[in-house]
Amino acid sequence: MRYSKRVLPILPVLAAACVGAAAAQASPPRLRVLGDSDRIVLHDLRGAAFNGTELAALTDPEPGVHVFAGTGYRGWGGKGNGPAELENPDRVAWTGGRILVHDFRAANGKIVSYDRSGQLLAVRSTGSCGLARGLQVTGPDTLLSSIDFGSRRRAIVKLAGERCDTIARYTVPEQVRLTAPGSPSLTLSPPFAAGPLWAALPGRRVAAWSGVAPAILVLDTHGRTVGQLPLPRTRFPVTRADREWWIAREIPEDFMGRKVFEPLRRKARDEMEFPSHFPVAIAFLADPDGGVWLKRTTSGSGEVWTLVTTGGERESFKLPAGRELLAVGATELAVRARDDLDVETLEIYRKPQA
Repeated sequence: MRYSKRVLPILPVLAAACVGAAAAQASPPRLRVLGDSDRIVLHDLRGAAFNGTELAALTDPEPGVHVFAGTGYRGWGGKGNGPAELENPDRVAWTGGRILVHDFRAANGKIVSYDRSGQLLAVRSTGSCGLARGLQVTGPDTLLSSIDFGSRRRAIVKLAGERCDTIARYTVPEQVRLTAPGSPSLTLSPPFAAGPLWAALPGRRVAAWSGVAPAILVLDTHGRTVGQLPLPRTRFPVTRADREWWIAREIPEDFMGRKVFEPLRRKARDEMEFPSHFPVAIAFLADPDGGVWLKRTTSGSGEVWTLVTTGGERESFKLPAGRELLAVGATELAVRARDDLDVETLEIYRKPQA
């Protein structure tokens, strides 16, 4: 990423990290499972967000929004183009007692605001940001990733009335084209390439990493650097399970009931060049106390997450294979799980305390 008052030069390439398999981390205890009843169906989970002890989950409508508070539950959000309806829900966030949902569209994207009972409060267009996704909130500020369609240019942007102000610009890795006889071609991001990551932190701050810099920069929402967070020195090996996870995620199993992409999957297994080790991080999630959780591996081999703060590396844990961490709360973790029948649930784990 590049930053200054708006944009600064990219920092030097990360010095050679300590490469090797870090010690396996313990899995935190699972506390309960949500969505495992006939009354609550969590199909195609898109995201989740904590607000104290409340948890909002976002799925493909209908319904789209699910709120769990103690033993209570409420779900709403039908599919459609109406003000309160959702066509392609992308991310969910809380701001105070309101729930924000970003409805991603190629044109006329919107952010829908509900109260915790599901009543529509407001609808806000994201049209000034162009093609945008990845809703996050810090204090009163609403942030998105703006996409320059057809190029590798991206930006972290802040909605300001009808304006869309740029916090930082960055460039994503160049994509690769995969072709095989008897199959449509696909353009894909190179597997496990180091790339820019960001997360909205409490206190109107943003953690941003270029993918190559030796530290995570902490910016205010005007794009000014106000601090740094150190990166771990260890890196994790890419396993066969991780490679299969990438192939399953990036190359569809079928299209309209036909397995037309199977030749691409075979070619990816036989010829795709995978790195021997992951980058230092492949995703960010903010911690409510101000640090950043770094995703180190995929759910194929079991996600490893590490908390970094201004004081350095604080805590790590590993989830069981096949689980995907969606949200970090003050005391709990919200984790997506899918069984052999493709039934999805939210598993709640106790959050490790640094």
